[in-house]
Amino acid sequence: MDLINVDSVSDVNELEKLIASRKPGFCLPQPFYTDPGIFDLDLQKVWMRYWLYAGHTSQLPEQDSYFLFRLRAESVVVLRDENGEVRAHANVCTHRGSCILTEPSGRAKNLVCPYHQWVFRRDGSLRAAKLAESAMDPRRSGLVPDPGKAFDASLYGLKSVHCRVLEGFIFLCFAPDPPSFDRLVDIYKPHLEMYKIADTKIAFSKTYRVASNWKLIGENARECYHCGVGHPEYCRVIPGSNLLYSMEPFERLRDKKLEEWAAKGIPTYGVNFEDANDWVYCLRYPYSEGFVTESLDGEQVAPLLGHRQDPDVGVFSIVQYPDFWLDVNPDHLTHFVLRPVSATETDVEMTWLVRKDAVEGKDYEVDKVIAVWRTTGEQDWRLCADNQLGVNSRYYQPGPHTPVEAGPEQFDSWYINELLKP
Repeated sequence: MDLINVDSVSDVNELEKLIASRKPGFCLPQPFYTDPGIFDLDLQKVWMRYWLYAGHTSQLPEQDSYFLFRLRAESVVVLRDENGEVRAHANVCTHRGSCILTEPSGRAKNLVCPYHQWVFRRDGSLRAAKLAESAMDPRRSGLVPDPGKAFDASLYGLKSVHCRVLEGFIFLCFAPDPPSFDRLVDIYKPHLEMYKIADTKIAFSKTYRVASNWKLIGENARECYHCGVGHPEYCRVIPGSNLLYSMEPFERLRDKKLEEWAAKGIPTYGVNFEDANDWVYCLRYPYSEGFVTESLDGEQVAPLLGHRQDPDVGVFSIVQYPDFWLDVNPDHLTHFVLRPVSATETDVEMTWLVRKDAVEGKDYEVDKVIAVWRTTGEQDWRLCADNQLGVNSRYYQPGPHTPVEAGPEQFDSWYINELLKP
């Protein structure tokens, strides 16, 4: 089935039949993980409509710093304007459409198109159209739509992209009317503000090209049915993640720690996925006894974040569809971000941050900071690639979600719900 032309009646009908064939409580039919046309539809219906994680404010250390955010055909310049405000502009010159900046990051007082040297201010406005003073002269008939009017630079500023910053995290949205960002502020800020995440820096980052559809990775991240065998290191750190054992000891420990944290004034509330419309989740939960952070030996691996002196705050975790997963520890934070490449490939960027005044080799060692999640992530990327290989087969058929796979079931229901929206 070719769904590239999703506007055609036949293809729309085929898609509707495919969606209707999905059984609640079962994995998705094969084309949702393999079909290029459906992948293109995913970009339109999901990725272009939601807030996407773009980067961290530490990536803009100077007034004229910038970095590029890329998602398939889209390239966005993220920078600080003349007032220090973080902005995002489409990296597309309004003259002939050339990309303006080509390096992934750097410094630029103005944005100068390399093709015809049009110059844009950092707020996106057109400052100068070099060599155009005569070429755009309205007296030269035919060079502008209305020769009787002068060239109006205000009509040719860069296209802006919705951009918001929350505790140092930068998010973008391509939709004309984005989902409420204030909801994210209300949910995250009380938890995050004590860590002073805007005052952190990137200790290490690595991007993996995973041979897997982005939804298989999303499903994998929403369950720990595989953790007991797939992630022995992670299971040592996070109690309750090994579902081969009873959950009662974890539940007792969790309830005890939540009570202790609440008495210290630490936010303990969580936001769970309730139905197919929910796209954000957060939760604070404890480490195993003897652990104070996500490290292989449980020992602190970097200076404590923010103003706290007590490391006993557990881990604060965020899941934000479609692309952002975050674990905040008392001494470092880890996030991974999805970037869909094709129907069967996804880039996963893993990043670890520590306090910005921490000195590598003195206050922290990179290998110790990244050990747990580098190991866990690389285990997952292999599992997801193996999953994709099997899903590609003619013998694949959607299997049932077990009772402990409520996470993938909710994720799949959310995804299908997005496809059904106008």
